[in-house]
Amino acid sequence: MRIRSLVVLFVMVLFFGLEVCGLCKSSAKHYPEDTFVPGEIIVKFKKSVDPDCMYRSRRSVSTEWRDAFRHVHRVMKIRGLKNVYRFRFTSPVDIHEMCKKLAKEREVEFAEPNYIGHFCNTIPNDPSFTLQWYLRNTGQSGGSPGTDLDALMAWDINTGDESIVVAVIDTGVDYNHPDLADNIWHNTGEVSDDGIDNDGNGYVDDVIGWDFVSVPDYWAADDEDAGPEDNDPMDRAGHGTYCAGAIAAVGNNGIGISGVMWKCKIMPVRIGFRTSDGGANFFSPDAARGIRYAADNGARVINLSWIIRSAPAVVSDAIKYAYSKGVVVIGAVGNDDAKGAVFPASMTEVIGVAATDGDDNRALWVVPQPPMPGEGSNYGIGIDVAAPGVEILTTALNSGYLEVTGTSISAAIASGLAGLVLSVHPGFDVEEVRSILKSSAESELNSEKYVGYGRINAYRALLINDVPGAEITFPDNNTMLSGIVEIKGSANGHSNDLGHYTVEYAKGIYP
Repeated sequence: MRIRSLVVLFVMVLFFGLEVCGLCKSSAKHYPEDTFVPGEIIVKFKKSVDPDCMYRSRRSVSTEWRDAFRHVHRVMKIRGLKNVYRFRFTSPVDIHEMCKKLAKEREVEFAEPNYIGHFCNTIPNDPSFTLQWYLRNTGQSGGSPGTDLDALMAWDINTGDESIVVAVIDTGVDYNHPDLADNIWHNTGEVSDDGIDNDGNGYVDDVIGWDFVSVPDYWAADDEDAGPEDNDPMDRAGHGTYCAGAIAAVGNNGIGISGVMWKCKIMPVRIGFRTSDGGANFFSPDAARGIRYAADNGARVINLSWIIRSAPAVVSDAIKYAYSKGVVVIGAVGNDDAKGAVFPASMTEVIGVAATDGDDNRALWVVPQPPMPGEGSNYGIGIDVAAPGVEILTTALNSGYLEVTGTSISAAIASGLAGLVLSVHPGFDVEEVRSILKSSAESELNSEKYVGYGRINAYRALLINDVPGAEITFPDNNTMLSGIVEIKGSANGHSNDLGHYTVEYAKGIYP
């Protein structure tokens, strides 16, 4: 039985104020607005509207909006997203103004541009080390010995379980990679290549996942798979394969590397494509569809190693849906060396992961030279924990290996640990997994900026068999206070003998 008690304290705070959780009050960084697909709007109609609602609304909305819709070229139902449609225009319109007008219509739940998301850039180098410092740091990469996940001790407890499915919502996965092939998810309800949707999930022959990419050829690199969507989530950009290897490259198989989990099932969900300039992008509806697909097909963990500068409702809805189904969603907080986690890691339903280096510093790979900004892990509000994210050796395309850097790989490492925790405790829910990752993290970081509760530690996480909770519920983080402050918190446990608590406070980011 879980007992919850409310803790209410009165604390005298000095005149200069108290920095709660080491965060001082400051304005959030104003990021530049996302680019979006020209001439397209994503519209979600309310549940009461039937599938032909867009035609009826054309007759019932304001004259101004109806006139604008004379230029609509095509209306497309977005498969897998209930009541969500893509409106494509033949002539230029002010997309933001049109979205505002649409959002006011009584039949519309939301209207927004078709935002283009970006993968948190990883910085690959030719591999020069055979050892993975983030799993066992002996100083082999110039870092400090011991600043690692204590993976060897964790693996004495558990190396993963094939029943745990981790979905990589990304550029796909090289499922033929010799260090990944044995850990690729297989949909047992589907018969390969029979042209029938055997399991009735709406996707024909989705034996190892799904490819949601379907974009005009000019959006993608010449040798990229631009569409149509199909059952082949092969990675041609590399980013998803990097993440998959960090999560669950096959361990103890005599080749290559080991993931945080030696064994689990990686579900490849392709939403992103390589662009002609060498980058990788995706469209927000595809991200939403991929998240829902993973949640509906058995994923226990979803890895989101990407960002969107805006916060599309279509993606927020999908993440909330996954959370409601008990899926642990983990996201990269961004590589801007800036305050605050970027969407979707900024959502409360997502475990936001920052990056550290081999010395337990907040990762900073390009030092700022004003007026030029730096590049490094974001910090501050919205971040739960940190994980290694500098020169991480992982799987790459063409059966290769590369060292990569960035919060993308940090999120993947944290996803691997979440899967490892669920391998030991398959009945734990999302908040229990979050609590374990946070409470077992090593907080003795060499960071001048707040990067959550600290750097994750796999061994300490697997030692936790019960998840008592303790948190401050008021005041909020990032709040400056003075005078007499009422502090509210809660504590819970699985026994009936919760009768004592201690509350302490101190200055600093990691007191």
